[in-house]
Amino acid sequence: MNSITDLLKQLKDIKLQKTKVVKAQMFDAAPALRDKEKEIEIQIQEIFKTNNLMLSKSKYVRGQNCHKNLWLYVNKKEVATEASEVQAAIFQSGTNVGVLARDYFPNGVLAVADDAYPSKESAAYTQQLLEKGVTTIYEATFIYNDVLVAVDVLHKHANCWFIFEVKSSTSVKDYHIVDASIQYYVIKNCLNQTLNANILFLNNQYVFNNILDVQQLFAHQNITTQVLEVQKEIPNQLQEMRIMLLGEEPLSPMGRHCTQPFACEFQAYCSGADTGIEEEINLSKDPIINTQAITNFKANIQYPLGFLDFETIMPAIPEWHNSRAYQQIVFQYSLHAQQIPEGEIVHTECLADNTEDPRLCIIKKMIIDTAHLQTIFVYNIGFERSRINEMIRDLPTYEKPLTSLRNKLVDLMPIFKNHYRTESMGARWSIKVVLPALFPELHYNDLEIGNGGDASNTFYNLYKSNFTETEIAEQREALIAYCKMDTWAMVKLWEKLKEV
Repeated sequence: MNSITDLLKQLKDIKLQKTKVVKAQMFDAAPALRDKEKEIEIQIQEIFKTNNLMLSKSKYVRGQNCHKNLWLYVNKKEVATEASEVQAAIFQSGTNVGVLARDYFPNGVLAVADDAYPSKESAAYTQQLLEKGVTTIYEATFIYNDVLVAVDVLHKHANCWFIFEVKSSTSVKDYHIVDASIQYYVIKNCLNQTLNANILFLNNQYVFNNILDVQQLFAHQNITTQVLEVQKEIPNQLQEMRIMLLGEEPLSPMGRHCTQPFACEFQAYCSGADTGIEEEINLSKDPIINTQAITNFKANIQYPLGFLDFETIMPAIPEWHNSRAYQQIVFQYSLHAQQIPEGEIVHTECLADNTEDPRLCIIKKMIIDTAHLQTIFVYNIGFERSRINEMIRDLPTYEKPLTSLRNKLVDLMPIFKNHYRTESMGARWSIKVVLPALFPELHYNDLEIGNGGDASNTFYNLYKSNFTETEIAEQREALIAYCKMDTWAMVKLWEKLKEV
């Protein structure tokens, strides 16, 4: 059998001949060329089948974003970085949203066995359901041109089939169009009926009122027009991907596609070591300090001082009264306080449990702990200010004391972004970079929980898994230690500014 390269060259030559024949109006020669073209295309498909080049929606999406990602996923998956607990939680959240979305179209039939991936068997079962006249199918599975897709919901209404791809986002993204386009391509060729493509997503304007209303929780957008615009390109794209998979590992320079729309699990492999793509700037070895700006900043600070930090969770599906999809719910705060310059620094904190809305526990104690303070330092004021504004909106009983608290906030971050820089900070100014740059003995590496994502994931799972009381107590201590480090870091940064 000819190699794929030879066959593609022959196919290209025939297409050129067909063009010349048409221009010369030599129509008698056209049938033979068409037959030869079809023969070569069949040989190409046989090579693809022999090499098990069945593609799926997820593989197609990978290939659209980066050919090398797809090649590695198929041929060298062992070099992928294992998904973090935070990433795993995001994936699980998406699964939960997809299952809940079935209630938006009740009384449907699931075409895929529980905890199983869509397969040829589920495609055959889907055909049986269609033949029986079932009009709502969950995970409806189809295969065409050796591409397997499963659509979250396939629903028939007024003699038209509607594809609903469920996304755990709050709006339609560009990469959602790529998802739906390959599904449309396969399903349209299988059904050969009128088809309508839609994205079903979370409505973050819906306010949960203790009883979940699925019809209001979700919104949908028709994307058929966008999907139709790219249908002609798909067969060639599929062929290019399959040819690429038959060859050597492709060369692909790292870039934006390594982090968008999602972080690629092959970043470490492609970069040779580091997964981050950091912008670096050259600074002198000695700190660069804007003395006047820092002096002006300190002049407006009044004692008693506080150093405040929040930790939040963002459930995709709202769980507490007057909350929304992906709203950041404060479940913990840490506060260091100092009454007078050089005075004792006292720490207090609050970590909610699962007995009520976390915000209620947080608000009540935070109001008491901060009432006497005049200045409350935070790092990135937009975050804490927004959470307090949301608390005021959702729990208006506490508006007055929360407004007073909000008005005391002062941001430390701009100082270390613009006026106090060291070479080791590079072009970054997050507190986890600034703290060890100025105090090498202080860092987050020794903590069991070392970042906000892990903190959120830990708290959210704490009361939803079968942990023992001892394990719960240990995890709570780890959460307190992490949040406490954030506010202690601000204490140390303030001390550094006082030296200027």
